Amino acid sequence: MRNRVLTQWLGGTLGGVLAWILTEPVPWLTTDPAPGAPPRPVELTQTIVFGLMIGLAVGAVLAASYGSTSTARSSRYLVAGAFFGAIGGALGMGVGQFLYGGLSVMFASMADNAIMKPIGVFGMVIARTLGWACIGLGLGLMQGAVNESLARSRNGAIGGLIGGAIGGFAFEILESLASGTADAAGRTPMFFISGELLRFLALTVTGSAIGLFVGLAERILRNAWVRVLVGRNEGMEYVLDGARNIIGRDEMADIPLFGDIDIAKQHAEIFSAGGAWAVRAMAPGVSVNGIPAQQAPLADGDVITIAKRQIEFHQKGAPRAARTPQTPPQPLPRVNVPEGVCEFCGQRKNASGGCACSPSSAPPAPAPATSMGLRLVCLTGPYAGHSFPVGSPLVVGRDPAHDLPLSEDSMVSRRHARLAPSGDGLEVSDEGSSNGTWLNGSRITRAVARPGDEITFGQSRFRLEAA
Repeated sequence: MRNRVLTQWLGGTLGGVLAWILTEPVPWLTTDPAPGAPPRPVELTQTIVFGLMIGLAVGAVLAASYGSTSTARSSRYLVAGAFFGAIGGALGMGVGQFLYGGLSVMFASMADNAIMKPIGVFGMVIARTLGWACIGLGLGLMQGAVNESLARSRNGAIGGLIGGAIGGFAFEILESLASGTADAAGRTPMFFISGELLRFLALTVTGSAIGLFVGLAERILRNAWVRVLVGRNEGMEYVLDGARNIIGRDEMADIPLFGDIDIAKQHAEIFSAGGAWAVRAMAPGVSVNGIPAQQAPLADGDVITIAKRQIEFHQKGAPRAARTPQTPPQPLPRVNVPEGVCEFCGQRKNASGGCACSPSSAPPAPAPATSMGLRLVCLTGPYAGHSFPVGSPLVVGRDPAHDLPLSEDSMVSRRHARLAPSGDGLEVSDEGSSNGTWLNGSRITRAVARPGDEITFGQSRFRLEAA
Protein backbone atom coordinates (compact mmCIF):
# COMPACT_ATOMS: atom_id res chain seq x y z
CA MET A 1 0.00 0.00 0.00
CA ARG A 2 3.01 2.20 -0.45
CA ASN A 3 1.01 4.28 -2.98
CA ARG A 4 -2.45 2.69 -2.76
CA VAL A 5 -4.15 5.80 -1.33
CA LEU A 6 -2.61 7.93 -4.08
CA THR A 7 -3.64 5.39 -6.72
CA GLN A 8 -7.23 5.33 -5.47
CA TRP A 9 -7.37 9.12 -5.38
CA LEU A 10 -6.10 9.39 -8.95
CA GLY A 11 -8.49 6.64 -10.04
CA GLY A 12 -11.46 8.46 -8.53
CA THR A 13 -10.39 11.77 -10.08
CA LEU A 14 -10.05 10.25 -13.55
CA GLY A 15 -13.37 8.48 -13.05
CA GLY A 16 -15.07 11.80 -12.29
CA VAL A 17 -13.61 13.38 -15.42
CA LEU A 18 -14.72 10.37 -17.49
CA ALA A 19 -18.23 10.66 -16.03
CA TRP A 20 -18.42 14.26 -17.24
CA ILE A 21 -17.13 13.25 -20.69
CA LEU A 22 -19.83 10.58 -20.97
CA THR A 23 -22.78 12.60 -19.68
CA GLU A 24 -22.16 16.15 -20.93
CA PRO A 25 -22.76 15.45 -24.66
CA VAL A 26 -26.21 13.98 -23.88
CA PRO A 27 -28.72 16.90 -24.05
CA TRP A 28 -31.44 14.91 -22.34
CA LEU A 29 -29.24 14.74 -19.22
CA THR A 30 -27.45 18.08 -19.17
CA THR A 31 -29.40 20.80 -21.09
CA ASP A 32 -29.65 23.88 -18.87
CA PRO A 33 -32.85 25.99 -18.74
CA ALA A 34 -32.86 29.36 -20.52
CA PRO A 35 -31.83 32.38 -18.42
CA GLY A 36 -34.72 33.39 -16.16
CA ALA A 37 -36.67 30.22 -16.91
CA PRO A 38 -37.67 27.92 -14.06
CA PRO A 39 -35.68 24.70 -13.59
CA ARG A 40 -36.86 21.79 -15.72
CA PRO A 41 -38.62 19.00 -13.82
CA VAL A 42 -36.37 15.99 -13.29
CA GLU A 43 -37.69 12.65 -14.52
CA LEU A 44 -36.98 9.42 -12.63
CA THR A 45 -35.63 7.75 -15.77
CA GLN A 46 -33.33 10.68 -16.39
CA THR A 47 -32.04 10.52 -12.82
CA ILE A 48 -31.34 6.79 -12.94
CA VAL A 49 -29.56 6.99 -16.31
CA PHE A 50 -27.43 9.89 -15.09
CA GLY A 51 -26.46 7.95 -11.95
CA LEU A 52 -25.80 4.81 -13.99
CA MET A 53 -23.34 6.63 -16.27
CA ILE A 54 -21.55 8.26 -13.32
CA GLY A 55 -21.31 4.92 -11.51
CA LEU A 56 -20.07 3.18 -14.64
CA ALA A 57 -17.26 5.68 -15.16
CA VAL A 58 -16.11 6.17 -11.57
CA GLY A 59 -16.62 2.51 -10.63
CA ALA A 60 -14.62 1.26 -13.62
CA VAL A 61 -11.56 3.48 -13.14
CA LEU A 62 -11.59 3.15 -9.35
CA ALA A 63 -11.69 -0.66 -9.53
CA ALA A 64 -9.03 -0.74 -12.25
CA SER A 65 -6.71 1.35 -10.08
CA TYR A 66 -7.23 -1.10 -7.20
CA GLY A 67 -6.07 -3.97 -9.41
CA SER A 68 -3.22 -2.02 -11.00
CA THR A 69 -0.56 -4.56 -9.95
CA SER A 70 -0.98 -6.29 -13.33
CA THR A 71 -2.59 -5.61 -16.70
CA ALA A 72 -4.80 -8.70 -16.62
CA ARG A 73 -6.05 -7.96 -13.11
CA SER A 74 -6.65 -4.31 -13.92
CA SER A 75 -8.60 -5.20 -17.09
CA ARG A 76 -10.81 -7.66 -15.25
CA TYR A 77 -11.50 -5.18 -12.46
CA LEU A 78 -12.24 -2.47 -15.03
CA VAL A 79 -15.08 -4.50 -16.53
CA ALA A 80 -16.43 -5.68 -13.17
CA GLY A 81 -16.13 -2.18 -11.70
CA ALA A 82 -18.08 -0.69 -14.61
CA PHE A 83 -20.88 -3.25 -14.21
CA PHE A 84 -21.27 -3.05 -10.45
CA GLY A 85 -20.55 0.69 -10.38
CA ALA A 86 -23.39 1.30 -12.83
CA ILE A 87 -25.77 -0.60 -10.56
CA GLY A 88 -24.59 1.24 -7.45
CA GLY A 89 -24.65 4.62 -9.18
CA ALA A 90 -28.18 4.14 -10.50
CA LEU A 91 -29.53 3.00 -7.12
CA GLY A 92 -27.67 5.72 -5.23
CA MET A 93 -28.80 8.44 -7.61
CA GLY A 94 -32.41 7.25 -7.39
CA VAL A 95 -32.41 7.31 -3.58
CA GLY A 96 -30.38 10.52 -3.48
CA GLN A 97 -32.73 12.36 -5.85
CA PHE A 98 -35.74 11.22 -3.86
CA LEU A 99 -34.14 12.56 -0.68
CA TYR A 100 -32.94 15.77 -2.32
CA GLY A 101 -36.27 16.39 -4.04
CA GLY A 102 -38.24 16.21 -0.80
CA LEU A 103 -35.85 18.38 1.21
CA SER A 104 -35.26 20.94 -1.54
CA VAL A 105 -38.98 21.71 -1.85
CA MET A 106 -39.16 22.43 1.87
CA PHE A 107 -35.99 24.54 2.05
CA ALA A 108 -36.67 26.39 -1.22
CA SER A 109 -39.91 27.72 0.22
CA MET A 110 -37.96 29.03 3.22
CA ALA A 111 -35.51 30.83 0.90
CA ASP A 112 -38.38 32.95 -0.42
CA ASN A 113 -38.94 34.38 3.06
CA ALA A 114 -36.47 37.14 4.04
CA ILE A 115 -36.35 35.95 7.66
CA MET A 116 -36.05 32.26 6.88
CA LYS A 117 -33.78 32.69 3.86
CA PRO A 118 -30.47 31.83 5.69
CA ILE A 119 -32.04 28.62 6.96
CA GLY A 120 -33.38 27.82 3.52
CA VAL A 121 -30.02 28.40 1.84
CA PHE A 122 -28.23 26.26 4.45
CA GLY A 123 -30.92 23.60 4.13
CA MET A 124 -30.39 23.40 0.37
CA VAL A 125 -26.69 22.73 1.00
CA ILE A 126 -27.62 19.94 3.44
CA ALA A 127 -30.12 18.48 0.98
CA ARG A 128 -27.61 18.36 -1.88
CA THR A 129 -24.92 16.97 0.44
CA LEU A 130 -27.17 14.14 1.62
CA GLY A 131 -28.38 13.40 -1.90
CA TRP A 132 -24.90 13.06 -3.36
CA ALA A 133 -23.76 11.12 -0.29
CA CYS A 134 -26.27 8.46 -1.32
CA ILE A 135 -24.71 8.34 -4.79
CA GLY A 136 -21.26 7.85 -3.29
CA LEU A 137 -22.56 5.26 -0.84
CA GLY A 138 -24.12 3.15 -3.57
CA LEU A 139 -21.09 3.42 -5.83
CA GLY A 140 -18.59 2.65 -3.05
CA LEU A 141 -20.61 -0.20 -1.61
CA MET A 142 -20.51 -2.07 -4.91
CA GLN A 143 -16.69 -1.93 -5.03
CA GLY A 144 -16.62 -4.97 -2.76
CA ALA A 145 -18.51 -7.00 -5.34
CA VAL A 146 -15.59 -6.60 -7.75
CA ASN A 147 -13.35 -8.92 -5.74
CA GLU A 148 -16.05 -10.49 -3.55
CA SER A 149 -14.82 -8.84 -0.36
CA LEU A 150 -17.04 -7.68 2.49
CA ALA A 151 -14.16 -5.62 3.88
CA ARG A 152 -13.82 -3.86 0.53
CA SER A 153 -17.58 -3.15 0.51
CA ARG A 154 -17.32 -1.67 4.01
CA ASN A 155 -14.37 0.52 3.05
CA GLY A 156 -16.07 1.55 -0.18
CA ALA A 157 -19.30 2.43 1.59
CA ILE A 158 -17.54 4.62 4.15
CA GLY A 159 -15.30 6.30 1.61
CA GLY A 160 -18.12 6.71 -0.90
CA LEU A 161 -20.45 8.22 1.69
CA ILE A 162 -17.87 10.82 2.74
CA GLY A 163 -16.66 11.50 -0.80
CA GLY A 164 -20.17 11.86 -2.20
CA ALA A 165 -21.10 14.24 0.61
CA ILE A 166 -18.07 16.42 -0.13
CA GLY A 167 -18.92 16.46 -3.84
CA GLY A 168 -22.55 17.42 -3.17
CA PHE A 169 -21.50 20.13 -0.72
CA ALA A 170 -19.07 21.61 -3.27
CA PHE A 171 -21.70 21.42 -6.03
CA GLU A 172 -24.33 23.30 -4.03
CA ILE A 173 -21.91 25.96 -2.76
CA LEU A 174 -20.60 26.68 -6.24
CA GLU A 175 -24.10 26.77 -7.72
CA SER A 176 -25.34 29.04 -4.96
CA LEU A 177 -22.47 31.52 -5.28
CA ALA A 178 -22.70 31.55 -9.05
CA SER A 179 -26.46 32.12 -9.07
CA GLY A 180 -26.59 34.56 -6.19
CA THR A 181 -28.85 32.44 -3.99
CA ALA A 182 -26.21 32.46 -1.25
CA ASP A 183 -26.45 36.28 -1.04
CA ALA A 184 -28.94 37.00 1.75
CA ALA A 185 -29.62 40.49 0.32
CA GLY A 186 -30.40 39.14 -3.16
CA ARG A 187 -27.60 41.08 -4.83
CA THR A 188 -25.81 40.30 -8.10
CA PRO A 189 -24.10 36.89 -8.29
CA MET A 190 -20.52 36.86 -7.03
CA PHE A 191 -19.30 35.19 -10.23
CA PHE A 192 -20.58 33.22 -13.18
CA ILE A 193 -20.07 29.50 -13.82
CA SER A 194 -21.56 27.85 -16.85
CA GLY A 195 -23.58 24.69 -16.39
CA GLU A 196 -20.93 22.68 -18.23
CA LEU A 197 -18.12 23.86 -15.96
CA LEU A 198 -20.25 23.45 -12.85
CA ARG A 199 -20.99 19.82 -13.69
CA PHE A 200 -17.32 19.20 -14.56
CA LEU A 201 -16.18 20.55 -11.19
CA ALA A 202 -18.91 18.70 -9.27
CA LEU A 203 -18.22 15.32 -10.87
CA THR A 204 -14.44 15.66 -10.66
CA VAL A 205 -14.51 16.70 -7.00
CA THR A 206 -16.96 13.91 -6.19
CA GLY A 207 -14.92 11.21 -7.93
CA SER A 208 -11.69 12.50 -6.41
CA ALA A 209 -13.14 12.59 -2.89
CA ILE A 210 -14.64 9.12 -3.21
CA GLY A 211 -11.31 7.66 -4.38
CA LEU A 212 -9.36 9.43 -1.64
CA PHE A 213 -11.63 8.38 1.21
CA VAL A 214 -12.02 4.80 -0.05
CA GLY A 215 -8.22 4.55 0.04
CA LEU A 216 -8.00 6.13 3.49
CA ALA A 217 -10.75 3.88 4.87
CA GLU A 218 -8.86 0.85 3.58
CA ARG A 219 -5.67 2.09 5.20
CA ILE A 220 -7.25 2.87 8.57
CA LEU A 221 -9.59 -0.14 8.86
CA ARG A 222 -7.30 -2.88 7.52
CA ASN A 223 -6.95 -5.87 9.82
CA ALA A 224 -4.16 -7.86 8.16
CA TRP A 225 -1.69 -7.10 5.40
CA VAL A 226 1.72 -8.11 4.05
CA ARG A 227 4.70 -6.05 2.96
CA VAL A 228 7.25 -7.15 0.37
CA LEU A 229 10.71 -7.16 1.98
CA VAL A 230 13.02 -8.48 -0.71
CA GLY A 231 12.75 -8.40 -4.50
CA ARG A 232 10.64 -6.57 -7.05
CA ASN A 233 8.13 -4.05 -5.63
CA GLU A 234 10.07 -3.97 -2.35
CA GLY A 235 8.08 -2.00 0.24
CA MET A 236 4.73 -2.58 -1.50
CA GLU A 237 1.90 -3.53 0.87
CA TYR A 238 -1.13 -5.68 0.08
CA VAL A 239 -4.24 -5.75 2.26
CA LEU A 240 -5.61 -9.21 3.02
CA ASP A 241 -9.27 -8.41 2.44
CA GLY A 242 -10.41 -11.87 1.35
CA ALA A 243 -10.78 -15.19 3.14
CA ARG A 244 -8.18 -16.64 0.74
CA ASN A 245 -5.30 -14.57 -0.63
CA ILE A 246 -3.20 -16.24 -3.32
CA ILE A 247 0.55 -15.58 -3.52
CA GLY A 248 2.32 -16.33 -6.79
CA ARG A 249 3.49 -15.36 -10.24
CA ASP A 250 -0.04 -15.36 -11.66
CA GLU A 251 -1.17 -11.91 -12.82
CA MET A 252 -4.47 -12.53 -11.05
CA ALA A 253 -2.78 -13.38 -7.73
CA ASP A 254 -3.84 -11.29 -4.74
CA ILE A 255 -0.18 -10.91 -3.78
CA PRO A 256 1.77 -11.02 -7.07
CA LEU A 257 5.48 -11.90 -6.93
CA PHE A 258 6.87 -11.40 -10.42
CA GLY A 259 10.39 -11.84 -11.75
CA ASP A 260 11.37 -15.18 -10.15
CA ILE A 261 10.92 -18.31 -12.26
CA ASP A 262 11.19 -20.47 -9.11
CA ILE A 263 7.85 -19.09 -7.93
CA ALA A 264 4.80 -20.96 -9.20
CA LYS A 265 1.75 -19.11 -10.56
CA GLN A 266 -0.09 -20.09 -7.39
CA HIS A 267 2.64 -20.86 -4.87
CA ALA A 268 0.94 -20.31 -1.51
CA GLU A 269 -2.14 -18.84 0.10
CA ILE A 270 -2.76 -16.84 3.24
CA PHE A 271 -6.16 -17.63 4.68
CA SER A 272 -8.21 -16.75 7.74
CA ALA A 273 -10.21 -19.06 9.97
CA GLY A 274 -11.92 -17.97 13.17
CA GLY A 275 -10.06 -14.68 13.31
CA ALA A 276 -6.64 -16.33 13.00
CA TRP A 277 -4.40 -16.28 9.93
CA ALA A 278 -2.25 -19.03 8.45
CA VAL A 279 -0.19 -19.73 5.36
CA ARG A 280 -0.52 -22.90 3.28
CA ALA A 281 2.04 -24.01 0.70
CA MET A 282 0.66 -24.86 -2.74
CA ALA A 283 4.12 -25.59 -4.15
CA PRO A 284 7.48 -26.52 -2.56
CA GLY A 285 9.80 -23.89 -1.15
CA VAL A 286 7.68 -22.08 1.46
CA SER A 287 9.11 -21.27 4.87
CA VAL A 288 8.06 -19.15 7.83
CA ASN A 289 10.84 -17.46 9.79
CA GLY A 290 13.36 -19.72 8.05
CA ILE A 291 11.53 -22.95 8.88
CA PRO A 292 10.05 -24.88 5.92
CA ALA A 293 6.32 -25.25 6.32
CA GLN A 294 3.47 -26.95 4.50
CA GLN A 295 0.97 -25.05 6.65
CA ALA A 296 1.72 -22.77 9.57
CA PRO A 297 -0.14 -20.22 11.71
CA LEU A 298 0.93 -16.59 11.31
CA ALA A 299 1.63 -13.98 13.94
CA ASP A 300 2.34 -10.29 13.49
CA GLY A 301 5.88 -9.85 12.18
CA ASP A 302 6.31 -13.35 10.72
CA VAL A 303 8.46 -13.46 7.58
CA ILE A 304 7.30 -15.75 4.77
CA THR A 305 9.96 -16.83 2.31
CA ILE A 306 8.98 -18.08 -1.14
CA ALA A 307 11.97 -18.98 -3.32
CA LYS A 308 14.14 -15.84 -3.14
CA ARG A 309 11.33 -13.48 -2.16
CA GLN A 310 10.31 -12.47 1.34
CA ILE A 311 7.11 -10.89 2.59
CA GLU A 312 6.30 -9.83 6.14
CA PHE A 313 2.88 -10.52 7.66
CA HIS A 314 1.17 -7.95 9.87
CA GLN A 315 -2.06 -8.08 11.87
CA LYS A 316 -3.46 -5.08 13.69
CA GLY A 317 -3.65 -5.52 17.45
CA ALA A 318 -2.00 -8.96 17.41
CA PRO A 319 1.10 -9.80 19.50
CA ARG A 320 4.43 -9.90 17.71
CA ALA A 321 5.73 -13.28 16.60
CA ALA A 322 8.00 -15.06 19.07
CA ARG A 323 11.35 -15.78 17.49
CA THR A 324 12.50 -18.40 19.98
CA PRO A 325 10.75 -21.62 21.03
CA GLN A 326 8.93 -21.38 24.34
CA THR A 327 8.57 -25.11 25.09
CA PRO A 328 11.25 -27.00 27.03
CA PRO A 329 13.19 -29.77 25.28
CA GLN A 330 11.41 -33.12 25.16
CA PRO A 331 13.02 -36.53 25.76
CA LEU A 332 14.44 -37.92 22.56
CA PRO A 333 14.97 -41.42 21.23
CA ARG A 334 18.50 -42.71 21.47
CA VAL A 335 20.71 -41.67 18.55
CA ASN A 336 22.92 -44.28 16.94
CA VAL A 337 26.58 -43.26 17.11
CA PRO A 338 29.66 -45.07 15.76
CA GLU A 339 31.35 -47.55 18.05
CA GLY A 340 34.02 -45.97 20.24
CA VAL A 341 32.54 -42.46 19.99
CA CYS A 342 30.91 -40.68 22.97
CA GLU A 343 27.25 -39.96 22.27
CA PHE A 344 27.41 -36.73 24.31
CA CYS A 345 30.54 -34.87 23.16
CA GLY A 346 31.08 -36.58 19.81
CA GLN A 347 34.75 -37.43 20.44
CA ARG A 348 36.44 -40.83 20.27
CA LYS A 349 37.01 -42.54 23.60
CA ASN A 350 40.54 -43.32 24.72
CA ALA A 351 41.87 -46.75 25.73
CA SER A 352 40.36 -46.47 29.20
CA GLY A 353 36.96 -45.47 27.85
CA GLY A 354 37.30 -41.80 28.79
CA CYS A 355 36.59 -38.77 26.60
CA ALA A 356 36.37 -34.99 26.79
CA CYS A 357 33.27 -35.06 29.00
CA SER A 358 34.71 -37.61 31.50
CA PRO A 359 35.89 -35.55 34.53
CA SER A 360 38.18 -38.27 35.89
CA SER A 361 40.01 -39.05 32.67
CA ALA A 362 42.72 -37.22 30.85
CA PRO A 363 41.48 -35.28 27.83
CA PRO A 364 41.77 -37.22 24.59
CA ALA A 365 44.15 -36.16 21.92
CA PRO A 366 42.68 -33.53 19.64
CA ALA A 367 40.85 -35.07 16.72
CA PRO A 368 40.81 -33.48 13.31
CA ALA A 369 37.56 -31.75 12.37
CA THR A 370 37.37 -33.87 9.27
CA SER A 371 35.44 -36.67 10.93
CA MET A 372 35.21 -36.35 14.74
CA GLY A 373 35.04 -32.63 15.53
CA LEU A 374 31.55 -31.68 14.35
CA ARG A 375 28.14 -31.63 15.97
CA LEU A 376 24.65 -30.38 15.13
CA VAL A 377 22.94 -28.19 17.74
CA CYS A 378 19.16 -27.89 17.29
CA LEU A 379 17.93 -24.29 17.53
CA THR A 380 14.21 -24.61 16.77
CA GLY A 381 11.71 -27.41 16.37
CA PRO A 382 10.86 -30.50 18.46
CA TYR A 383 14.55 -31.13 19.24
CA ALA A 384 15.48 -27.59 20.29
CA GLY A 385 18.33 -27.58 22.82
CA HIS A 386 19.78 -30.96 21.89
CA SER A 387 23.05 -31.63 20.07
CA PHE A 388 24.05 -34.57 17.90
CA PRO A 389 27.63 -35.62 17.10
CA VAL A 390 28.56 -36.12 13.47
CA GLY A 391 31.65 -38.30 13.42
CA SER A 392 30.93 -40.40 10.36
CA PRO A 393 28.44 -40.52 7.49
CA LEU A 394 24.85 -40.82 8.68
CA VAL A 395 21.28 -40.70 7.36
CA VAL A 396 18.69 -38.21 8.65
CA GLY A 397 15.02 -39.12 8.57
CA ARG A 398 11.80 -39.77 10.43
CA ASP A 399 12.43 -43.53 10.42
CA PRO A 400 13.70 -44.56 13.90
CA ALA A 401 16.12 -46.96 12.22
CA HIS A 402 18.18 -44.13 10.70
CA ASP A 403 21.41 -42.81 12.22
CA LEU A 404 19.82 -39.46 13.12
CA PRO A 405 16.11 -40.18 13.68
CA LEU A 406 13.88 -37.09 13.83
CA SER A 407 10.66 -38.99 14.42
CA GLU A 408 9.09 -36.14 16.41
CA ASP A 409 9.20 -33.81 13.40
CA SER A 410 6.22 -34.50 11.12
CA MET A 411 7.69 -32.33 8.34
CA VAL A 412 10.75 -34.58 7.97
CA SER A 413 10.58 -37.34 5.36
CA ARG A 414 11.23 -40.96 6.34
CA ARG A 415 14.59 -40.73 4.56
CA HIS A 416 15.35 -37.04 4.39
CA ALA A 417 19.07 -36.36 3.93
CA ARG A 418 22.57 -37.78 4.18
CA LEU A 419 25.43 -36.14 6.11
CA ALA A 420 29.10 -36.94 5.56
CA PRO A 421 32.08 -35.18 7.21
CA SER A 422 34.51 -33.87 4.61
CA GLY A 423 37.86 -32.18 4.65
CA ASP A 424 36.42 -28.66 4.95
CA GLY A 425 33.12 -29.23 6.74
CA LEU A 426 30.03 -31.38 6.41
CA GLU A 427 28.64 -32.51 3.08
CA VAL A 428 24.84 -32.33 3.12
CA SER A 429 22.84 -34.20 0.47
CA ASP A 430 19.07 -34.16 0.14
CA GLU A 431 17.59 -37.64 -0.39
CA GLY A 432 14.50 -36.56 -2.30
CA SER A 433 12.65 -35.22 0.74
CA SER A 434 9.16 -33.72 0.41
CA ASN A 435 9.90 -30.40 2.12
CA GLY A 436 13.53 -30.07 1.14
CA THR A 437 16.83 -29.61 2.90
CA TRP A 438 17.86 -26.02 3.59
CA LEU A 439 21.27 -24.44 4.16
CA ASN A 440 21.24 -20.90 5.57
CA GLY A 441 17.70 -20.35 4.27
CA SER A 442 18.31 -21.66 0.73
CA ARG A 443 17.02 -24.99 -0.52
CA ILE A 444 19.83 -27.30 -1.62
CA THR A 445 20.34 -30.65 -3.28
CA ARG A 446 23.96 -31.03 -2.25
CA ALA A 447 26.28 -28.57 -0.53
CA VAL A 448 29.07 -28.34 2.03
CA ALA A 449 28.23 -26.77 5.39
CA ARG A 450 30.87 -25.27 7.63
CA PRO A 451 30.84 -24.44 11.35
CA GLY A 452 28.37 -21.62 11.97
CA ASP A 453 26.10 -22.57 9.07
CA GLU A 454 22.44 -23.48 9.73
CA ILE A 455 20.85 -26.61 8.29
CA THR A 456 17.09 -27.21 8.35
CA PHE A 457 15.18 -30.48 8.02
CA GLY A 458 11.41 -30.06 8.25
CA GLN A 459 10.71 -27.86 11.27
CA SER A 460 14.07 -28.61 12.91
CA ARG A 461 16.81 -26.03 12.39
CA PHE A 462 20.38 -26.95 13.39
CA ARG A 463 23.63 -25.03 13.67
CA LEU A 464 26.81 -26.85 12.73
CA GLU A 465 29.50 -26.41 15.36
CA ALA A 466 33.00 -27.65 15.93
CA ALA A 467 32.93 -30.02 18.91
